[in-house]
This record gives sequence, structure tokens and C-alpha cells, in this order.
Amino acid sequence: MVKVNRTCKNCGETFATPRKLRDHEKRKFKCKPQDLISEIDPEVGPSTKRQRKEALSSQELTDKDKIPKFEKTDLRYAGLEILDAHYRASILEQVSYSKDPISTLNILRPQMERIFYNRFKLTHGFKARICLIARMNRCSDYMNNIFGDPVNDDGTVSTFSLYRDDYKEVPFKNKSIAISSLAEISPTISSFIWDIESRIDKYIHEGSGWYYNTSLEVNIEMPIYEPLSASSHLPLPKGMKTRNNGIINIQNEDNRCFEWCILADLYPAFYHKKCITHY
Repeated sequence: MVKVNRTCKNCGETFATPRKLRDHEKRKFKCKPQDLISEIDPEVGPSTKRQRKEALSSQELTDKDKIPKFEKTDLRYAGLEILDAHYRASILEQVSYSKDPISTLNILRPQMERIFYNRFKLTHGFKARICLIARMNRCSDYMNNIFGDPVNDDGTVSTFSLYRDDYKEVPFKNKSIAISSLAEISPTISSFIWDIESRIDKYIHEGSGWYYNTSLEVNIEMPIYEPLSASSHLPLPKGMKTRNNGIINIQNEDNRCFEWCILADLYPAFYHKKCITHY
């Protein structure tokens, strides 16, 4: 009996029966060529669809446009704020996407989502923000003769050189946002990117001739996050009347303060309202 070939000519995958091979060839989404798969995964390639998609997108970049990697640093302060974690990715000036801030952030977005996802698995809630450090340029003589007559008395025209540039490094930073669920990670990163774009546009329009030159660095800052939690009885602030002030401050010794407040509203006591024995 002649053995029927059960190997796909396109992707090289072998099937147990000829019927499975025909179903594979007739499916809606065609398989990828074998040579393309070998380029992505020469030895042990990506295991998930998302990783294969990122590998394909990275192949579209040239050798000089390699994607930088975020590295965790030991930085623990951002100004006067204490950081719980800090990640930095340095951008090379010769890469093509460094000239556009949105392209820079979108190139690094898969890494941001992975860092946020791993952080949430570790802490089940954290605060984060993104800081893009950019080099801004402007012509040093951009205000020269702006209100004067460029034509001199001898008929010559006053010009200024476009090659004399001033530059400075400007950080564009978001406000910290608390992330309390996995579903908030992707929308939060999108809002970070949009916010940085609006900050850059505002700086260009109100920055007296400054324009965006290149991206230098992208930082992920995670300040210390202390979410609200249950607590026991807390005394009223000093200076506030303890009686006849319209406040029922229940004196409980457990962490069920919110539950006691709900019970006090549903079943109001007529006297000694601060005691839990009346609820």
C-alpha cells in the first residue's frame, strides 16, 4: 500500500490523516510559509500568537532600528516622591522612529503592557506613569528682525542662519494613575500616550519656536501605592466637638468599620450610638 503524503507544502506541518491535511488547506486563514516561520523561530521560537506577532513586526525594522529593551534600575526617587520600581529604555538617535514621539511609544508598548501585567500579578494593584525625555531644538536667531525691516539702507537683505540651533532636553511626564485590574492596563497605556502627545503639542505651540527633534529616553515610574483598606475606630481630629456634632463615630476594635456604619444607618440607635452593642 502506497503511503499518501500528509505534509503541507506551504508550512511543512505533518498530519495524521489525509482528511486533516485537506481541512488544513481549506481553512479560512491560510498557514504561513515554512521559510518565514524558520526565520522567526530557528531553534525555539515564540510559543504564543502574540509573541509570534511581535516577532513578525520586529522583522519589518531594519538592523539599525532594533527595539530597545526596558531595564529595571535602582532609582528610588523622582523629585521628592519615593518610587517602588523604575524602568528605563534608551533610544538611539539614528533609529527612524526616534523622530516621532508616538512611534517611539508605540514601538515600546508591548514591553510596557508586559511590565504592567507582571507587576499586577505581583502586587494586585499599583500606580504608574510614563516619562518621555526628548530633545527639543529651535533656531537661535528665530526672533531676529521679526518686527524690523529686513532691507537695509544699502539695499542688502538681513538674514539669519538656520544652522545655529539651541537645544535642550525636556521631560514629558504623566500624572500617576492607579491600576486595580488587568482590564485597565491597555486603556491606561493608551491614555498615557495620548497625554504625552498633547503635552508635546502644547509645548511646541507655547514654547517660543521649539520643535521636536528626537526621543532620548522612556521611563516607567511606579510610585509607592497604598490603597484604601479596612480599619478600626479612629478618634476625631483635635478641636472638633465630640458631642452634638452630627457625627456618629462608632468605636469598633475590628476591621469592619464600613459594615458598622451601614448597620447604624439601617438600624439607628436611640442612645449610645457609638457603641457596637446597639447594632
